[in-house]
Amino acid sequence: MARVLVVEDYANLQLIYKEALTGAGYEVDVTGDGLDALDIAAKREPDLILLDLLLPHMGGLEFLQAYDLKKHASVKVVVFSNLYSPNLLEEAKQLGVVHYLTKSDFTPQELVAFVTKTLNEKAPPAPDPAPKKDA
Repeated sequence: MARVLVVEDYANLQLIYKEALTGAGYEVDVTGDGLDALDIAAKREPDLILLDLLLPHMGGLEFLQAYDLKKHASVKVVVFSNLYSPNLLEEAKQLGVVHYLTKSDFTPQELVAFVTKTLNEKAPPAPDPAPKKDA
């Protein structure tokens, strides 16, 4: 089954999400810190990362910049935060996020269904290489 990394700084939400995802058959790693998330992601390459934005030591957007999804093309990242603005959405998408969800809009069961749906989505096609110029 797929591996999910939950990056959430509230311990009670960590527990709720871990229980829901584990109950659905996923292998789940949990952390409340962006720096720790980098270490876990490097050691245990997740299939999907559920990423809060407001985190101690390293926020979600800083995590994305450091993790560099171009180097981890098979990893899908879903921002899962109550912090929302069009600018944050745009920046997250430019950093490779596939979805941006408002945490308060999802029950744990709905989140599991969304994770499953996202993992089953086809990756977007790679951009065409630049056309070669005739010499």
